[in-house]
Amino acid sequence: MSNINNSSKSVLPKYEPSTWIYLAGFIYLSCILASTWLITQQAYLGLGLKASPEMSGLQVTEVNTIGSSNLKIGDQLIAITGKDNRHSLLSALSVMEEPDNFKTYPQYNQFIAHQQALNTILSQELVEVVLADGQSIEIVVAPSRPISHLPYQYWLLLVVAGIGFYIGLWLWVFRRGQIVARLIAVSGFGFMLGACGLAVYTNRELVIDPVHFKLLSTVNHLGNILFVSSSLAILCYYPSKIANKPFVAIIFIMMLSVWLNETLQYYEVPIHTFYVLPYFATSILGLIAGRWQWQQHKNNPVARASIRWFLLTLTLCIGSTLALYFIPALFDEAPLLPVWVAQIIMLMLYIGLVLGVVQYRLFDVEQWWFNCWIWFFSGCCVIAMDILLMYFFNITPLQSISAAVLLIAWCYFPLRQWLWAKTIHPQCTHLENFLPLLTEAYISSPSIKHFEHSWPDLLAKIYRPLSVKVHASVIDTVSLTDQGLSIVLPSLDNQKYIELSGLERGAKLFSMQDVHFIESALVYARNCINWKSVREEGAIQERERIRRDLHDDVGALLLTLVHLAESEENAELARRALKGVRDSIYSLRYDNFSTLETALPAWRVEIKQRTDAAFVDLQWHIDEVPSDYWLNPRQRINLDRILREAITNILKHARPKTINIGINAHNDELQMVITDDGQSSDYAEWQANTGLYNLQTRAQEIKAQLSWISLNDSEALASGTMLTITLPSMEKKTHAFHPDCR
Repeated sequence: MSNINNSSKSVLPKYEPSTWIYLAGFIYLSCILASTWLITQQAYLGLGLKASPEMSGLQVTEVNTIGSSNLKIGDQLIAITGKDNRHSLLSALSVMEEPDNFKTYPQYNQFIAHQQALNTILSQELVEVVLADGQSIEIVVAPSRPISHLPYQYWLLLVVAGIGFYIGLWLWVFRRGQIVARLIAVSGFGFMLGACGLAVYTNRELVIDPVHFKLLSTVNHLGNILFVSSSLAILCYYPSKIANKPFVAIIFIMMLSVWLNETLQYYEVPIHTFYVLPYFATSILGLIAGRWQWQQHKNNPVARASIRWFLLTLTLCIGSTLALYFIPALFDEAPLLPVWVAQIIMLMLYIGLVLGVVQYRLFDVEQWWFNCWIWFFSGCCVIAMDILLMYFFNITPLQSISAAVLLIAWCYFPLRQWLWAKTIHPQCTHLENFLPLLTEAYISSPSIKHFEHSWPDLLAKIYRPLSVKVHASVIDTVSLTDQGLSIVLPSLDNQKYIELSGLERGAKLFSMQDVHFIESALVYARNCINWKSVREEGAIQERERIRRDLHDDVGALLLTLVHLAESEENAELARRALKGVRDSIYSLRYDNFSTLETALPAWRVEIKQRTDAAFVDLQWHIDEVPSDYWLNPRQRINLDRILREAITNILKHARPKTINIGINAHNDELQMVITDDGQSSDYAEWQANTGLYNLQTRAQEIKAQLSWISLNDSEALASGTMLTITLPSMEKKTHAFHPDCR
């Protein structure tokens, strides 16, 4: 996606963004004023008219002026006559919204000639209309149309024009060096021209001066040509360049030639003069360019996600307009939707760009671009509400602005904030996820080294990237790479750096807000390391003191008892006590880690000695265990004692012939299973005693689990017991409990 940053020397002056925005506002306001002047400076009957569905002529739908008060809603008008006896029939042709629906120039020219005839008649102060029943009624013709009588479709098209224009402009203002942003700006300007021209002649009452009509139609055609040409050219550059600049220039030259041909009526295109080349041909070329882009990025999931969104927006907006508006015209059918609705559908293309900026940072536009739009739209809401209140409720400007501010503050802003937090900008969820995960990692980590190594996993749970890599190099700051595809940050110990790629499984790009969040998270995590370091240092000092006391005092006394014992029995008892003290001293050294693989042979030797002395056959069914399964000293000592006590109970109470010991994996846990064929009673009938209590306590200390099952054929006949020891859940990572983790 880096290829879209094509830049060239701009021929436009380098004004500040605010200057361009004000200049664009002036251009847009000029278009509004010009459009409003053109639509109001036309002869006005004060009627609402539509094509009669039942007969030829026009049906009256509204009566808005005193001059036409002799008519009533529902009257059928079939002709209009001036005082000079000029006469013209009224039909669906008279109120046809869009003359471009005609396939040929002669049909289009016939419509213009009809408008000329009507305009000549309505240039007189008094005209007569002929009703379907033969009755003639005089109507006073107003020289201009009041602004308050303009339909809502007119204002809606002007608003649509402004939104499209400003989206394109703002993209360009903040990314002036990118050719894609320039094309979007040209597209938005063309969209505004087309919509403003369309707003005037499609919302006329009956007639517009033919000269004005042809001018507006020409402007509409030019705007539409710029819109479709720019959209096609964008696909040649985004996400990467697939065509050279001369090719894009050729697109514009060819499309401008189409516009000149339509204006001068030089050559009539087969099938449909006005729609085939500018709309259908460019749509086919756009599909080809989009397919090409898709193939270019088949190994780049983020680029494919962004182009998928862009192509989906183009396809839905342009495709639905073609299907519902343009295609019926090819078959001489009425469009399936009004032309102003088709224009709103085309506006969705720009709305899709806004959402694409949020989701994928299309065209590398940062989040603040969208923030600017939010505040701009908020201000427009206040102004629009103010105008609506004055328009519909006839209240003073001071009252309307007060009511508008209250309505926006109470209704719009809460809704906007809710949508912002839930869908558009759910950045706070990072913090909500981060604190519980960090706390869990802090509490569960047995050492600082383990906590540091868990940092990449914690970030992966928050951002759900496509990949997490740890590099040996050192960096000092958090930064974006590959235009937001990846983000790099130092490790907690500042000895390496971490690279996260593909936010949300490649669905989004990282932004500067992610950079700021990770910077804060790093500070917080390093503070946790400092707190843990202080706590561990205090614990280590206390353990060292206890170890010294046990070794120097208790250990020395027990060694003396061994040498002074009067009998071998007393000496053996003293040795066992001394071994227990040494084991306790060993367990206090939290840095002496060992693997389960090294512990098993020692356990087997001890158990074998005891079973041989009791003439019991030992069946050892443990071949291999994970080599990276680490035990800390406390876990090792407790498992020693659990196994020792378990074997003692079996030999003492069950008197078996055989003891089987094995290890198996169950639900990602390791289980040591000890089975005997002795004569023990049902486990359910066992009475709790000190031995069982000690076994359970030692297991709980290291988060192991013990469970017994009696292997009885019947309640009367005992046939042994099976003890299952579920070993502590350990992370199978070298760094988790490695001897270097101190």
